[in-house]
Amino acid sequence: AVVSTQSTGGQVGTERIAQLKTKYLELHDRVKWAKEKETTLLQSAKRLNDQLGQQKYLLENTSEDLSGGDLTEVGQLRQTLLKHNNKLLQSEQRIVSLQFEIERLQEEVADKQV
Repeated sequence: AVVSTQSTGGQVGTERIAQLKTKYLELHDRVKWAKEKETTLLQSAKRLNDQLGQQKYLLENTSEDLSGGDLTEVGQLRQTLLKHNNKLLQSEQRIVSLQFEIERLQEEVADKQV
């Protein structure tokens, strides 16, 4: 709307308008991609969180008086739990990073519209 208003007043050349529209579309596509990626990561984080809950449940419900062979299973469960917990933390960090990137791109798009 701003670009159209300025173009009718002769303030912005048609080449510049085309450049701004192209840049806007590129930024819009990047924001859409980032949102889709964020959704995918959130789904992955939820799935990993569910797995973590299942692993915790299994670990908590394992009896304390296990035989020697079962202790290695508990150790493996603990390692698996730790691995999933680390993956969850990494996913959460990526989500935060993507949220900052989305905000930055939205600000950039807003600045270009002015």
